Amino acid sequence: GASLWSTNLNASGKEPWGGFSSSPLVEGNLVIVNVGSRGTAINRATGAVVWGNDGADAGYASPLAFTRGAQRTVVVHAGDLCSGVNPTDGVTLWSLSVGRSSADPIIYNDQLWAKAGYSGDDSTYLANLGSGTLTSIVWSGSRPSGENCRVLYNGHLYGPTSSGFKCIEFATGTEKWSSGLFNTESSVILAKDQLLIMGGGDSLLAVVQATPASYQEVYRTNCALSQTWTCPTLANGKLYVRSNAGDENPPATLVCYDVGGLWSAASDAGNGWKWLSWFGYFKDGDGAWGGWVWHVEHGWLYAIGSSPSDIWLWSSRLG
Repeated sequence: GASLWSTNLNASGKEPWGGFSSSPLVEGNLVIVNVGSRGTAINRATGAVVWGNDGADAGYASPLAFTRGAQRTVVVHAGDLCSGVNPTDGVTLWSLSVGRSSADPIIYNDQLWAKAGYSGDDSTYLANLGSGTLTSIVWSGSRPSGENCRVLYNGHLYGPTSSGFKCIEFATGTEKWSSGLFNTESSVILAKDQLLIMGGGDSLLAVVQATPASYQEVYRTNCALSQTWTCPTLANGKLYVRSNAGDENPPATLVCYDVGGLWSAASDAGNGWKWLSWFGYFKDGDGAWGGWVWHVEHGWLYAIGSSPSDIWLWSSRLG
């Protein structure tokens, strides 16, 4: 836990209103941060600045890297520009003027998705990428915009806009469905094939199927938090949700939910079988069977509940 080095980011770029809040990107022997007009690269061993350090506005979006042809590129959305930067020397390869943003860019099928602004009314862009170039704009519009990051799953974007939480076809920008339950400050993460959506300005937390077919809500609860901009974090069957702190809000609060389900404590018995001391040997398809399990003695069972103390089981043989 000892500190190896530290670097003053204020010396490299102008700190935004919300502070330096993006995640750093480790790229080879560099650590690249969203500070300055094209980011700033820091030697990961020494903390020395390698390139960047131009004093320009920083942004909130986290840098990401991709390779197209022979060209390795780091995408940095700082200030009004979303730029592709050569990580070797920090030279800007291309730039797209989209406006300031807090959402991370997305690279998929040699295309770049980027958004402008902090509200649901601001524009988003999809552009084609070449080797070290940005070749053309495919579509633009407010789909989906909002303040937080988006989820890309099976060719579709999921995220908030000013007119609801939407599912958008990535390649065309076509809206597949919309829900008015969530505001522009909502955040979303993906867990297997389900979306975990945090309400943003309210305390709504919902689990929704990640499908373009329709809005399919699996579960909803009120997590009793004030304004929440931070994306929830899912780890080892636990969901962590944090509220904001500020002059107009109560002190920040961190809440942990057990979302592992009935079978989260089961041990692996091999060949798809699992074992619990209170239940015995069973298979659950690693969640793919919904609430169904195959029990070694009782056959197919449908389970409802969140713990051994409140479980209800239905048997196809017993009714």
